[in-house]
Amino acid sequence: MYKNLYNRINKLINENNSSLKKKKNYYGTSYFLKNNGKLIKKMPVISDNKRSIPNIMLRSSLFGVIKKGNRKYEKNVLKTTLNGIFIRFTGESLDQTDLDVWLECLHRLKKVPLGEKVKFKTYNFLKSINRKTGRSDYEWLKSCLIRLSVCCIEIRDEHFFYVGHLLHEWYRNEKTKEYIIILNKKIIYFFTDAMWTGISLKERMKLKGKSLSQWIHCFYCSHKNPLSYKVQTLQKLCGSSIIVLWKFRQNLKKSLEEVSFATGWKCLIDINDHVHIKK
Repeated sequence: MYKNLYNRINKLINENNSSLKKKKNYYGTSYFLKNNGKLIKKMPVISDNKRSIPNIMLRSSLFGVIKKGNRKYEKNVLKTTLNGIFIRFTGESLDQTDLDVWLECLHRLKKVPLGEKVKFKTYNFLKSINRKTGRSDYEWLKSCLIRLSVCCIEIRDEHFFYVGHLLHEWYRNEKTKEYIIILNKKIIYFFTDAMWTGISLKERMKLKGKSLSQWIHCFYCSHKNPLSYKVQTLQKLCGSSIIVLWKFRQNLKKSLEEVSFATGWKCLIDINDHVHIKK
């Protein structure tokens, strides 16, 4: 099954490669470095206390608010997104812990040209995302890396189209006990100046284990000037398993208080059921 999926993905990427090149001027050259006359794309440079991620990933239910033990396999599922964004997903559903792992992967990959290998020891990686380092945590990280490398995402907006994996490849050197990860080069097109956000690692760590609070934090981090959204809109966007609106509203109020404490933002729900954030 996965072989056919990979073949489809590679075919779609190659078919859309030419259209991406035509838009080269739009994407800019801020992340292109010359090396022996060749252009090499790199991830944006950001401080170690922040983690970079494309806004398009944060403004959707891609990394959703999933109840523990309620992860399921999704096939070609259209994710809830803001207007103008299209995300279709195949794979095991992803949650905020998967996002923790992907953020750390992106952070480590910024140090090398795209397509190059990044090596790390499991213990060091787990410590970086504030996880314990027991046997179950090692297995947990392995399962996350599998989900991120096997899943298929199809993303489209007004500027470009992308099909691929969140991690292009990962494997383990059994002699050195190191993991090796590689990022799909095409993902650089998500990292133009206006299309990515630097997430405060310190603020996110304060919200550890609180999936809705982490999703709200990331969602509004992607807004320079936060807009007001209806509670029901946020319920759909975060992929909450809570169907009853008033129950979700209760959880949201608590999460807004937690986000306010972690960030210093002013957060409230008005009488018209709109959420307002002031940074």
